[in-house]
Amino acid sequence: MLAERDLLETIEECKAVKRPTAATCQLMASCYTILDHMFPEYSRSADVSPVSLYSSAPAPQNDEISGSEFAIAANLAGMKRLLEVMDEHMECIRLIYPKEYAAIMRRLKE
Repeated sequence: MLAERDLLETIEECKAVKRPTAATCQLMASCYTILDHMFPEYSRSADVSPVSLYSSAPAPQNDEISGSEFAIAANLAGMKRLLEVMDEHMECIRLIYPKEYAAIMRRLKE
């Protein structure tokens, strides 16, 4: 029979691994699952605040945009103007750097 202490020790050993493999992660997940079922007082709450989730986080405001000069200017220009300008320049990229154009198009379609 598994002891509570054994499960907790195994979890800590898995957490201490510097470069965990899939097997390490599976072992830790299994230990947590067993611990949750055998010892409900160790169960962790699965209630995650919606604001902390990426898909439900509010969109950044204009003053929150940071990064390259291009990213800031693109945000200020708006989507319609950004696409107009990019469409013009993409034709040049297609003619001068066809491999780069193909790579960009492939990434957009992913």
